[in-house]
Amino acid sequence: MTVVQLLLGLLPPSRLKNRLLGLTSRRWRIAPSARIHPVVLWRIGTFRVGEDAYVGAGNAFRELLVVDLGERADVGQFNWFSGQALYVAHEDASLAGTLVLEARAAMTSRHYVDCSGGVRLEEFSVIGGVRSTVLTHYADLHDWEQRGAPVILQRGAVTLTNCTLLAGTTVPPHSVVAAGATTAKPLTEPRKVYGGVPARIVSDLSEAHEFVGRTEMRLLSREYAQSKLDDARRRHAEV
Repeated sequence: MTVVQLLLGLLPPSRLKNRLLGLTSRRWRIAPSARIHPVVLWRIGTFRVGEDAYVGAGNAFRELLVVDLGERADVGQFNWFSGQALYVAHEDASLAGTLVLEARAAMTSRHYVDCSGGVRLEEFSVIGGVRSTVLTHYADLHDWEQRGAPVILQRGAVTLTNCTLLAGTTVPPHSVVAAGATTAKPLTEPRKVYGGVPARIVSDLSEAHEFVGRTEMRLLSREYAQSKLDDARRRHAEV
């Protein structure tokens, strides 16, 4: 059945594709309105995709226990998601080998995401830009073994381009991790900008909650982006 799932994953998006994928396993549930472009699906245990979720072309999902994409979750193009949950010791076994994007969470394109220790993006959180690396396992040189710990973006948190998020990272609500930053432990204060190596507070976001409240729906809405593009085309045609 793994090969069947792989071949079905390479089909263009359609309701038929969603239905056929759902028939391959009782643990695979894909909403009819989800759009899954050609992707690589290899040895995924549980695969859930919510209403109006979007998965762009060229993504690879490999060796994951759970992939759970919530309503209107958005995954761009050419991301690599993999995990080796069975080969590492875990600080939180409940998240081991899992990739979870809650409702309206988003990940842009061309990121490398190791899900061995678990990755969770809460509602409206975003891994943005390109070329960010998420590593959820590490070498414990004291006990000489591989250990895993999750990476969690809490509600409304945003990471910008080329960030490195290491095992044990938590980004607090409505915070921003600046481009090029490296995180290796939980960040604690919400509504802050974190930057540097290692990441530390570099400025406040006193209006972050209001900012996210006004813009998060637009930032994550392909319908909004398409409407703005259509408006621009109409204005150009009128000139």
